[in-house]
Amino acid sequence: GFGLAALVVLGYWNGLEAARAAFLLLGPLAVVHAGAVRLARAVRRSGLAGEPLRRRLARRRAMNQVIAIAAMLTAAITALAHPPPWLSF
Repeated sequence: GFGLAALVVLGYWNGLEAARAAFLLLGPLAVVHAGAVRLARAVRRSGLAGEPLRRRLARRRAMNQVIAIAAMLTAAITALAHPPPWLSF
């Protein structure tokens, strides 16, 4: 939480390119990890097995794919909107 917030401030407010890149890599990873932990807790709490477990896992995999697509689009848009200072057109 705090580390990601620090990367946002350093990357977008202070213009530190490495922090911006780290946030674009670690932000989606943190979201996927949070979803996996939430799923694991739900499975342990409810004792899912068989077909209901397969459905939940398939839904989690689909959400991970959506997160990955959104992360790639965000990275591409950020690269176009915030070019590095040494690259001037």
